[in-house]
Amino acid sequence: MAVYYVETSALIKRYRSEKGTEVVDEVFEGKAEYDVLTTSYFTVLEVSSVATRLQRGSIIHMGSYRRLLATFMRDVREVMVLQPVSEMVLSEAIDLIMTHALRAPDAVHLATALSIRASLSDVPLAFVASDARLKAACGASGLSVLDPEEPQAMDILGSFRSRS
Repeated sequence: MAVYYVETSALIKRYRSEKGTEVVDEVFEGKAEYDVLTTSYFTVLEVSSVATRLQRGSIIHMGSYRRLLATFMRDVREVMVLQPVSEMVLSEAIDLIMTHALRAPDAVHLATALSIRASLSDVPLAFVASDARLKAACGASGLSVLDPEEPQAMDILGSFRSRS
């Protein structure tokens, strides 16, 4: 068993073809029966915001917008486990902002992942993200990071899976 915490910018790669899409797809499609894919409830807001901005900015058409949101919501219902944004998570996020100068959404994601890790015993957790500052904060917090944009990402994913 392994847990994959997928933050928003990495998750969007599942619904829009961009650098790293094939790695995120493999995280989803190649997951073992007992693996857990998780993210924060906050991600629902972020994905909705990103999709709406893409559609209103004429980067994607209405049909693509609807498919993106429908596919995302199907994954949320059937594949992913959403984590609450609790007072404890927000408090930890403030500390992470002060320590690592993170953007608020990134701090919420990291605080959520750290909360999950604290509840696990001997279950590996991979934080899926590409943002350099967020990856550095994850590393400083002792989390394994899978950057879907790295050239060796598939090998790193395979290595992580072999440890779990």
